[in-house]
Amino acid sequence: MKYLYHGSYVSGIQELKANSKLHDTEQNVVYLTDNIPYALFYIWDAEYNGMPGKYVTGWLKDGIAYYEEQFPEQLKTLYQGVCGYLYHIAMTSNFQEVAGHANMFYSLEDCEVAKEEYIEDVYEELLKYEAMGQMKVLRYNEQTQDRKQALHEKMVMGFQRANFYQENEAKAVFMKKHFPKAWAEAEVSQQISIRPIQSGEQDLFDDTEYETMSAAEKDQMIAESLAKNHNGRYFEFFVVESGGNCVGFMSLYAHSETVISCGPEIKRHSRKKGYGYLGERLILDYAKSIGYTEAIAQVRVENTASRALHEKLGFTLQKIYVNQKGREVCEYRKEL
Repeated sequence: MKYLYHGSYVSGIQELKANSKLHDTEQNVVYLTDNIPYALFYIWDAEYNGMPGKYVTGWLKDGIAYYEEQFPEQLKTLYQGVCGYLYHIAMTSNFQEVAGHANMFYSLEDCEVAKEEYIEDVYEELLKYEAMGQMKVLRYNEQTQDRKQALHEKMVMGFQRANFYQENEAKAVFMKKHFPKAWAEAEVSQQISIRPIQSGEQDLFDDTEYETMSAAEKDQMIAESLAKNHNGRYFEFFVVESGGNCVGFMSLYAHSETVISCGPEIKRHSRKKGYGYLGERLILDYAKSIGYTEAIAQVRVENTASRALHEKLGFTLQKIYVNQKGREVCEYRKEL
């Protein structure tokens, strides 16, 4: 007899109720799968993990269960030592395939359980299926830097869209615990904004490299920004603010009708807080919104912090050359 499966931390279930909603409908259904490791993902110990709602980062493809870790040792952290139950339900004509989701089935009726199987350690059980080739784990520590950054940015945006789970304290604690850097960045970026510099704001240049400029030079730079013109090309200078306070600057300079460069400068006392990354991300989004399609950056070879920043922003190294001042410079480019 062919079975479908349901994983649960709860014991003694004799009938699965049609309590879930069919995708894009209001119809109540029971969801099941014919893939055992995928069913095991849903054995969730809320007390052990500190969150009632399940956090499953898995999917099915070509009959294989995939699990992508979004933080180091995620699979082990969430499932090692967790026990639960795998419920077997006889496959009948009542079940229909879920459109667009292979290996997933649903029933409009409650389903009688045919067998209850005790799983002593979900993590160890999953490793068995991985060894058999029926499950693939995309471990965080084996991911590329690009994928890690993509996951990081996904979490940052997710926290902001969810308003930091203010109405779900347990989920907020869970996310902050397992994604501390993304959570901190999301909090900071909520407060970050950019705006064009205004006349009379020369005092904002204190605590930056611009403070050594003469008053006339500062006035001229602000005037050029207001005119959006430097030597016949588009130029604009922006103030980066956090909570209404100036923490640095971003400047835009056009090399052509489609290529732009950004000059970041963060106040000394505000450095190493993520303002450079967040400010430049905002300014590049702005550059794209006004028609530029590529960003270029020249960074001194020895400026490892700036190189790391641009690589984090998605710039790729094009070449290293010696400039007119005799310094080795890295040229980075990024499509907007």
